Amino acid sequence: MSNKVINIIIFTIAGIGCLLALWFSMSFNDDNKDLYYEIGTIKATNPQVLGDFNTVILDQLPEFVQKNNNELTKLNDDLKAEQLQKDILYTFIVQLKDLNENSFAEYKANFTSSSAILFAKSDKGNYYKESFNKVNAFADLQPFIQTLDAEYAVVKQDFLENKEYKVALEKFNARSKTITEVVSDTKRTADFDTLKSEVKSYERENKMMDWSMIFTYIIFIIAVGITLFFMVYQIAKNFRSSYQTLLGVLAIVIVFVIAYFASSDELSASAIREGLTGGDVKIIGAGIITTYVLLFGAIASIFIAMLIRKFKKS
Repeated sequence: MSNKVINIIIFTIAGIGCLLALWFSMSFNDDNKDLYYEIGTIKATNPQVLGDFNTVILDQLPEFVQKNNNELTKLNDDLKAEQLQKDILYTFIVQLKDLNENSFAEYKANFTSSSAILFAKSDKGNYYKESFNKVNAFADLQPFIQTLDAEYAVVKQDFLENKEYKVALEKFNARSKTITEVVSDTKRTADFDTLKSEVKSYERENKMMDWSMIFTYIIFIIAVGITLFFMVYQIAKNFRSSYQTLLGVLAIVIVFVIAYFASSDELSASAIREGLTGGDVKIIGAGIITTYVLLFGAIASIFIAMLIRKFKKS
């Protein structure tokens, strides 16, 4: 009975997933993917822009465009300043990573003069100087570098998010400006109404997607919980005959642990953009490796079983 229940749950989850995928594919308009990306990026960083657009009327659109132009000018200046601070910190980290036990003492001795040049335009120059001056031995350097790496990841994440927001706002503002430059009153009104409709459509579909994902997660958690319950129940009921199941679970745990230590904790640009830490990246990498190992293991076991049956018949 338990196997039937588990199969029903699995097929139910698969069916719901297929229906959601079908609904998303039917509702998603590929022609508007760039616009949806712009709206999503703006909404995540500064939803007030979309709020202003939803309330603006056609006659006020030039003022809306000019307001965004002013913000873009400020964004450009801020990004230049952020880029400078990011580059200074990156240069400092690279210098420290290039040190060895022999060069550390020399770098330490010349740090006062070299840091004056490196941190001349840094907002946190004094902080970096004071922090490094507390590193008295080469053995203490690596933990200090790790601290700087974590700080750099945050700085780079903020920079990338602000840069993406600037690009998205530029493109969305260009759409709005194009409407103001249309000569025909009828076409200008139609284009404005279409853009407004697309913004509202994105917000409506985004809410539906969020609720769908929440529903899917809830169903998935329930399915996993029920499956684990039946698995534990069967093991407890027939412990002696369940050693193969226990060995399988142990094998999965071992594969995951090995995959975790084999995975890199290096933060890519996309990982930094998503706010992931080195530990998060290692867990994700371990999960992917484990999934591939289990997938190929399952495929291999199927072929091996087929070959065994074939040889037995012969």
